[in-house]
Formats: sequence, structure tokens, C-alpha cells
Amino acid sequence: MSSIKQRAVSSEQKQQRISQILNAAANRFSHQDYIDIRLVDIASDVGITKAALYRYFRTKETLFLALYEQQLSLLGERAKDALASEALVPALTKAILSVPLYSKLTAILHTILERNLTVEEAVNFKQLMIMRMSGLVDSLAPHQDLPRDALIQRLLMLHQCIIGAWANCHPSVVVQEAFVKHQELTVFDLSYQAMLNLHISSLFNIET
Repeated sequence: MSSIKQRAVSSEQKQQRISQILNAAANRFSHQDYIDIRLVDIASDVGITKAALYRYFRTKETLFLALYEQQLSLLGERAKDALASEALVPALTKAILSVPLYSKLTAILHTILERNLTVEEAVNFKQLMIMRMSGLVDSLAPHQDLPRDALIQRLLMLHQCIIGAWANCHPSVVVQEAFVKHQELTVFDLSYQAMLNLHISSLFNIET
């Protein structure tokens, strides 16, 4: 990963540094669990010290909330493109699956990432979520004859479904091994894509 060799000074350099930190966090989170990721390792990936990383993110939680906001923004872009040419259920499912870190972060959002925040940080994050959700509502509106408040409610309910579906469809390594060894346990081996299709179809009252 290329990095700024000296301390970031200009606004452009600081934004570049933030992007590098978020990219390093995303790379580690794509193959590690949150609990196993250390800030010192992310800093090392970027080529800075842990103390330097703290100039940009006060805690591990605020770093991963920034990553969540980035992934939510990416989801909005992917959903907009997909919904422009496909039906709602396959388009929204496709968009969510194309941004796997969004689902993985959503699964730990309320129980881990929103802890240890100041009130100001919590307000700022929730306001960013509202802004991103507004973009998703705009993309969904042509597909559903519902008021904006109702569409927002559907998206919040989908958010809740994703929390449960991701956890159920991505069991631990030990549980996965149990599925392989005991055929009768495969009833618990669920497809995340199938679960998304079912939840989206149900929430938006669409028969599949």
C-alpha cells in the first residue's frame, strides 16, 4: 500500500491518509473478525504509528463506523445502478451482496460499533445514516407506490433482517465443520442470498 512518507499536513494529504486507513481496515475486516483486528496492525499496514492513527480516529469503534458509512454509501451507488435496470428484489439483493462488508458491519453495528461513543459522535453518525438512507429511498421510489416514511420503515426493517440473517448464514468454523460431519444439521446451513431474497420480497410485498 502506498503511503505518505511524511506527516500529512494539507487537507488533501489528510483525506488521502484517511482513505489509506479505511482501505487497510477494510482489507483486514474482509478476512478477520472485528475482535481480532488491532489498530496497531492497521497503522502498520498504512505505514504510520498507532499514535498517528489516533489523530484521525479516536477509537477503533469510530474508525469502523467511518468504514460502515463508506460501505453504506457504496451500497447506495450499487443499488441505484441495479434498480435502474432490474426489478426490486433481484436488484436490491444483488446490490447488498456486492458490498459484503456492509452486511458484516451491520451485524455488529448496534452491539459493538455504537458503543463507546460520545453523544456528538452518535448524532453525527445517525445523521449520516439518514442521509444515505434518503438516497436509497430515492432509488426505491419508482418501484414502490409508498410514502417516503413507509419506504424508510421498510429499509429499517431490512436493516434488522440483515443483522439476523448475516449471523445465521455465517456460523463459526466449528459449526460449519459440524454441518459437514452431520447431515441432519444442514437444515441450519442457510444461504445468505436466499434469506435476503425472502426478506426483501416479504418486506416489499412482492411475490417471487
